[in-house]
Amino acid sequence: MLITTILLVFIPVLITGAAASYISSQGLRQDVFDQLESVATLKEAQIKTWLETLQTNLDLIFANPDSLERVSELVLNQSSAEQAKSTVRSELTNNSQRSGYFTEIFVIDKDGQVVVSTASGQEGKIMTSQPFFHEGLKGRYITPPNYELSLSNYTIVISQPLISNTGKTIGVVAGRVNLNTLNDIMQQRAGLGDTGETYMISSNFAVLTNLRFGETVLGQTYIHTDGATQAIKNKANGFGNYRDYRDIAVAGVYHWVPELQIAVLAEHSESEALQSANRVLQVTLGLVAITVIIAGFAAFLITQGITAPIIKLANAAENIARGNLNQQVDIVQQDEIGVLATSFNSMTTRLSELIGTLEQRVTDRTKALATSSEVSRRLSTILDQKQLVTEVVEQVKNSFNYYHAHIYMYDEDRGELTMAGGTGEAGAQMLAQGHKLAKGQGLVGRAAESNEPILVNDTSQDPSWLPNPLLPDTKSEVAMPISIGDRVLGVLDVQHNIVDGLKREDVDSLQSIVNQVAVALQNISSVETMAKRAKELASVAEISTISSREADVSKMLENVVHLTQRRFGLYHAHIFLHDEKTNNLQIIACGWKEGDEHEGTHGTTSIPVAQEQSLVARAARTKQAVIVNNVHDESGWLPNPLLPDTASELAIPLLVGDQLIGVLDVQSDRLNAFTEEDASIQTTLASQIAVTVQNARNLVQSKRLAEREALVNIITQKIQSATTVEDALQVAVRELGHAVGMKSTMVTLDPKVLAGEGQDN
Repeated sequence: MLITTILLVFIPVLITGAAASYISSQGLRQDVFDQLESVATLKEAQIKTWLETLQTNLDLIFANPDSLERVSELVLNQSSAEQAKSTVRSELTNNSQRSGYFTEIFVIDKDGQVVVSTASGQEGKIMTSQPFFHEGLKGRYITPPNYELSLSNYTIVISQPLISNTGKTIGVVAGRVNLNTLNDIMQQRAGLGDTGETYMISSNFAVLTNLRFGETVLGQTYIHTDGATQAIKNKANGFGNYRDYRDIAVAGVYHWVPELQIAVLAEHSESEALQSANRVLQVTLGLVAITVIIAGFAAFLITQGITAPIIKLANAAENIARGNLNQQVDIVQQDEIGVLATSFNSMTTRLSELIGTLEQRVTDRTKALATSSEVSRRLSTILDQKQLVTEVVEQVKNSFNYYHAHIYMYDEDRGELTMAGGTGEAGAQMLAQGHKLAKGQGLVGRAAESNEPILVNDTSQDPSWLPNPLLPDTKSEVAMPISIGDRVLGVLDVQHNIVDGLKREDVDSLQSIVNQVAVALQNISSVETMAKRAKELASVAEISTISSREADVSKMLENVVHLTQRRFGLYHAHIFLHDEKTNNLQIIACGWKEGDEHEGTHGTTSIPVAQEQSLVARAARTKQAVIVNNVHDESGWLPNPLLPDTASELAIPLLVGDQLIGVLDVQSDRLNAFTEEDASIQTTLASQIAVTVQNARNLVQSKRLAEREALVNIITQKIQSATTVEDALQVAVRELGHAVGMKSTMVTLDPKVLAGEGQDN
């Protein structure tokens, strides 16, 4: 009977413990793969964003028509002076240094010869055997990583067709990029724990980035793990358990990046990943051992003849085996049986609590993963920041049943955080008030300043916590920075109305969400920037087209400044033309804001080119764009009493070749309104305006010369038709008088000439 009693208790508890251990172990294993998948997805997104940034920067190298004209002349006429090549090389070098993306920028003609390069030693080399030359003539192309002995590092080459102003492909422009940025991306360890790491390998299994736990010699270190083999062999994403390059068992996720023909691997040691599962197993085994001891003691008592209470215990054990963990034994005795019954009841209570806790943890974790997955799914289709913020705060609050959630966006120029969206009536009210916080102020400001999560389990115990009268029930709060690397984009702030309602587990769950939000915000910013530039370039084309249809220069310039002010959302725009005789800049046309009392007027302002206190005059003198993003801090700014709200100003010279035609001046009522890209776009517009003005002037001059020549021919024909000198003189006097608009005209001849004529006759 002793053995039977022990088995009746031991087997159900063992099955329950094993089931609980198995469920927990599987859940924790899946958690590890899900976390690694999020990390690998984030790394892949960062790599693609970096490639898009490189491609965009390569597009802008010859965005300026003058630069494009110079390089076109150099490619098509390679016998041109070394000075021309030096100028283009200098422009490429300045672009490379300004962007910091390329180690070399070079131009190849259609015969495959390097015409000009930032590395002058490369000039003259033949690249006909290189894929980036052949593919670059067809369209955009990115080479897989290639080891450069001279740099002791891997590089990639991005190339695309070089298209002249006439629309013809005349060669290839290419940029060489090292992989230091990718190495930095791989070294970011968010979500990887103490033993996790990410790294990249090429299609020949060569390591491209530094390994965290091993020495890396670029060009000599290769990895042939199962994860690396599967990624490269199948060129697909996947996951699994295998041994890493150190021969240590790891859980790994691998992603294939087709744009670079590389694999990204995210790995985590199994020993750390399974620590929680091992602890659950140890607790279960301990409980089983305790149960066996109690069962043995109960069986001993049964052998002494006390069977009734034992039967109750056996029945209770059977009920527990059936899943009724709330079963209690109703035995009221003061002897050993009573103690056993009490211990048994206590055991079942603790077992029920343990199983309930495990189930709750599994449920909470499942909910967190589901929320993260849902947020990721929704974010992938949202390209509007306001909609993105609303989706995130609502999803976070509702999925985790938090008290409140809102997001602040960080303005780096002003050093402040502005609320972008929040849940409930409180969120709507703060949004309407334009709620702001300074960097370093409160939990949100501290999170933005440190770029680390700030968790307060009990707000009443934190002296630096700032209460919000619109959220009176807040008892715990966590502020999660939304960042890409060291750059903080904003902060997700979550509040709960329960003390200790927010814990470290919440921070871990929210970290995955804010990582995805950061990537989504960066994508939105990239899309908005590209859309803005496309719209501005379209506006330049529209303005140029409209201006080319107007023959009258004054009307054409009035149309230009009017459209420029409207299309670019400016505070004001005006154009000065250069008078070569006086060397002054005379205002010709003004584009006022819609509804301004001066709309339709153009003024009579005249500015000497030599005047020091004038951004317009400075642009004319230097023949370069002048950007001032805070005019009140600029000593050379000339204020205009009719434009009191000017905060930023951009002056662009109107040039045809090296000839100064005038100046296009645009102003904004916002600080830091203009960038180098804005200057490049406005320079394109200014070039079109200058050419149009010059063409109109040439047309007027040509018409005048034609009219003068026609008049001279008519007068000459009439004079030649006269039969006598007197008739010829009368015709000449009459026609000249009409031509110059005089009422009376007289011709005087020397009498000696007339006398000489008579002698000849």
